[in-house]
Amino acid sequence: MDEAEIARLMSLLALTEANRRSQEEQQKLESIRNEMAGLRQASTENEHRQKSLHQCPACGGRLDGEFRKCKHCASDLVWIDHYVCEPGQEEALRQRLAAEGEAAQTARLMIRRIEQRRAELAAASAEPEQAAAGSAEPEQAAASADPDGINLFLGVIVVVFMAILMIVIIASCSGE
Repeated sequence: MDEAEIARLMSLLALTEANRRSQEEQQKLESIRNEMAGLRQASTENEHRQKSLHQCPACGGRLDGEFRKCKHCASDLVWIDHYVCEPGQEEALRQRLAAEGEAAQTARLMIRRIEQRRAELAAASAEPEQAAAGSAEPEQAAASADPDGINLFLGVIVVVFMAILMIVIIASCSGE
């Protein structure tokens, strides 16, 4: 074996290893995506449940609909966008709802930026590997992109941020 053949074999070995790592990372990323979908569904289900079963801000009794008086303590109730508060606290409720909307918007923007950055990194790392692979198919070179696990890292960031957002929303709904 001459040096050129050894170098070619080493290059193929490196590409094979990068491809294996990429496949593992893609499996992890898919797992994270599935977990995120489950969290979104649980969050949506919890939101619907919270909207249908509110608590009176005065006595804590369960409210089955948007009535103007609590059936447990006869306190006056004010409803804003399916959320309940006591009279005089409307502005505080509006501010809290606006803050929650801003947090959700921030989460969507962060996810969009992360996805854009991931696409940029995948495209940038696919170019050198395509050149190194020579006659390898573009799909194979793209599959071996992301040797540093950036997809997994970004996926974890998204899951953590969505979990924090879900906790904030649940905490704010239960505090009504």
